[in-house]
Amino acid sequence: MKLPTIMSLFFLISTVYLGRIYAGFYLGERVGSFLLKKSLHPFLTLFTGLLIILILAQLPRWGWIATVLSTIMGTGALVMGFIQGYLKKRTVKNRCSVKIIHER
Repeated sequence: MKLPTIMSLFFLISTVYLGRIYAGFYLGERVGSFLLKKSLHPFLTLFTGLLIILILAQLPRWGWIATVLSTIMGTGALVMGFIQGYLKKRTVKNRCSVKIIHER
């Protein structure tokens, strides 16, 4: 295998797993706010969400749906976060350059 192929594979696998972690955090946050009407500690929120996803993934015949949905939702949110961060960073740079030009 060539290096770009290995790097692409590593990026894909890490994105999928980070996406599932993000989905677990989101699910734990929703469950915590629904049941307790307050925010939980971030570690407890993550643990709760991942535990729910793992329990749902163990259901026969339906577990794969929970796995696929959590992976797609989390990966999509992760990619959208990267895109929004990139666009925000780019607009801040453009605003600074416009401000410098107008100060002259």
